[in-house]
Amino acid sequence: MDKGLSVKADEEIRGLKESLSDMTLSNYRSEDKVEKLLKDLEVVEDNVLDHHELDFWKALQQAAFFYKIPLDEGNFERIDVDS
Repeated sequence: MDKGLSVKADEEIRGLKESLSDMTLSNYRSEDKVEKLLKDLEVVEDNVLDHHELDFWKALQQAAFFYKIPLDEGNFERIDVDS
């Protein structure tokens, strides 16, 4: 292989790597994108947690029904952190 072509190819690869690095860094530095991603992440986390909490209460209600556990005696009091 010709050394001139090899050097030229190496330079081109190095240049492409630098431009790719610049593009990815500029995407991460965009504060608007970061804020939007953080808000989206918070919404997703809330939805996942809500889903898990609803499933927990559903399972608790089923256990109370099938095993005749009275939930209104105060042993299984639902605690809402938000209220």
